[in-house]
Amino acid sequence: MRDTLRRFRPELAVEYNRATLVRAGSSLDELDELLAGCGYDRLHLATTFKPVDLEKSRSLPDEAVVFNAYCFPREKAAVMSAAA
Repeated sequence: MRDTLRRFRPELAVEYNRATLVRAGSSLDELDELLAGCGYDRLHLATTFKPVDLEKSRSLPDEAVVFNAYCFPREKAAVMSAAA
C-alpha cells in the first residue's frame, strides 16, 4: 500500500474509526502516521478544511471517535491552499 500511495499519489477519503482500528490490531496514531509518512496532509471538513487533530479524541470512548478525513498529497494540498 505504501508503494502505491507514494507512486500514484491518489487523493483519499479515509474513515478514522478508533473502535474498528483497535479490533484490527491498529490505532488512530498508526493510521495517521502511515498517511503522514507517505506525504499526505490529513484534513477534516468542518465549515472549512482543518488539519486532523487526534489530541481532541484521546479522552473519548473508542465508539465515539469516528470521523472522515480527506487526504491530499502535500504537493497538491499546497497548491489548493494557495488557490483558496
